[in-house]
Amino acid sequence: MVKVGADGSETAMWTRELVNIPVSAFITDDGTHVVTFDTWAKLGYEHALVIYDEHGAVVVDYDLEALLSANEIGTSVRHTIGARRWLQGATMGFDKGDAHIVINLNWGKTIRVALATGKIETAP
Repeated sequence: MVKVGADGSETAMWTRELVNIPVSAFITDDGTHVVTFDTWAKLGYEHALVIYDEHGAVVVDYDLEALLSANEIGTSVRHTIGARRWLQGATMGFDKGDAHIVINLNWGKTIRVALATGKIETAP
């Protein structure tokens, strides 16, 4: 991860090989956490949500079964050949203060995950 200075200079904050090839990634405004979603060509399986800390260490690495119930995966997630498109129609972003990543799924479920600990908080 790179920090860009006011003069346009770049400073590496951390480097590492990621556990996946993410489909999307979010970085907190203060640069202390990176959140990646899914893996190219394996959407909705392993590495569905990965959180990295300010040093590039993995805080948590969730597969889809850790985030959703088997019933939700079977009935609410769109399945295509080789993919479970759980984020289709979803919105993702950080809450105020960048303490959680918040995922609002298209069927009304909200998942909040604490960036510092990886603890999952869900709302129906």
